[in-house]
Amino acid sequence: MAARDAVWQRGLTWVEAQLAQFVLPTPLDPDDILPLKALGELARTADMLCRRRDLPAEMQARPRALIEFAWDQFGEGRLFAELLERRPLPVLGTMYSIFEPHGFVHHGTRQALARLAGPGGLKLERLAPRPRDRPREPMTRYGPDGAVVLALALALAWRVIGLAGPWSEERLFPLTALAKCPQVDEMDDGQAYSLTHAVFFMTDFGSRPEGLPPACRDHFAHNAQGWAQAFRGRSNHDLFAELALACCCAGGEA
Repeated sequence: MAARDAVWQRGLTWVEAQLAQFVLPTPLDPDDILPLKALGELARTADMLCRRRDLPAEMQARPRALIEFAWDQFGEGRLFAELLERRPLPVLGTMYSIFEPHGFVHHGTRQALARLAGPGGLKLERLAPRPRDRPREPMTRYGPDGAVVLALALALAWRVIGLAGPWSEERLFPLTALAKCPQVDEMDDGQAYSLTHAVFFMTDFGSRPEGLPPACRDHFAHNAQGWAQAFRGRSNHDLFAELALACCCAGGEA
């Protein structure tokens, strides 16, 4: 345990030294989701550290400071509202939902997400994959079930911030590839991104490992290491790390 703590503490120190890399560009290209996604992943990392019940008291202020930094970069929530009005990307709702449990609320963003959840709001078919020649689209990273996985993301966001949504995890999850317990030794990048993110959203990033049906959780835990090593062999360290994180979120060990 001490050795593992030393690893993430070194990682945290490194991230803190790189904060300038997470500052959003000015002017911001509203069609380029990648800078927003990087900042959102910084906030999610800090959020997961803040959730740890065994986090030493002297460490607690550090991930909180990262969340405050990200909230400030997002214009204290204003940027989410503006972008959701322009284009209702589910990932924006997922990013915003990181902040409310930590006391950061933007009422305009809540209203925008409530409209998406209400009559005439976002329809599942509107999340259909876009052409693969648009690399800045978040959908381009996912497999054939990408629309359903992104719907899971928004369903989680609605639940976390206490809004009633039209989609439920119970109805969406059976439509994912993970629900079918894929019997493959290797998979392509899109399949792997869909698989890991289905785990993230069903477990609320590890807060509810039981959110995954037991059979799927066991199947994933049994195969994740082999899949991860295959991506490591291809020097795809992003998916190697995502599979390790998903394994932990499902209640296993990396």
